Amino acid sequence: MTLSPVIMHSVSVHSVSRHLDDQRALSPVRGRLVALAVAGAVLLAPLFAQASAGTGLLVRILPEARLNQQSVAVTIVVDASGAISSQTAILEAWIRALPVQTVRFVAQSGQLIGPSGSLPAGLLRWQGSALGSTGGGRSAQCTDGAFTGGLDLLASGWGRSGTLTCQVQFTLDATQNPAPGVYTAQVDLALYAQ
Repeated sequence: MTLSPVIMHSVSVHSVSRHLDDQRALSPVRGRLVALAVAGAVLLAPLFAQASAGTGLLVRILPEARLNQQSVAVTIVVDASGAISSQTAILEAWIRALPVQTVRFVAQSGQLIGPSGSLPAGLLRWQGSALGSTGGGRSAQCTDGAFTGGLDLLASGWGRSGTLTCQVQFTLDATQNPAPGVYTAQVDLALYAQ
């Protein structure tokens, strides 16, 4: 069966008219639903924005180090008989290092001056012994050696945060037969993590 254009027009106008009536009837409900959806989105947006953008607290802990003294003024006396005096210093070191860092407790001797003038740094020696330690300092050992003019390790094996107290005795290398007189040097100290 074929419908005439007038009947089709009447069916399509009737369908549109009925559809519009349905829309008008649903309009208040739809309006309320849209209003609720918008209000919900506005209220929940900050929560989702925070969740998607992420929030957090960043705490940065930087390495920190302290020494009870920054340098030691060393004075050694060689008497006429060739006896060599010594000088003792108590060096206390405290450090907070990052877990991946190694602790370096170092010293550098300045110019060694004796009765005849400037002398090689290697004539000045030190001997260290541990008096106490905490934390990562328990694994460290106070060292012995001769100064090189560069950075020399006063402690070895120190790998974590903690404290170390070394008794360090400074003297001259007796095998070099230093001449009688007064010998002086400044030994600079440093503590850091790397």
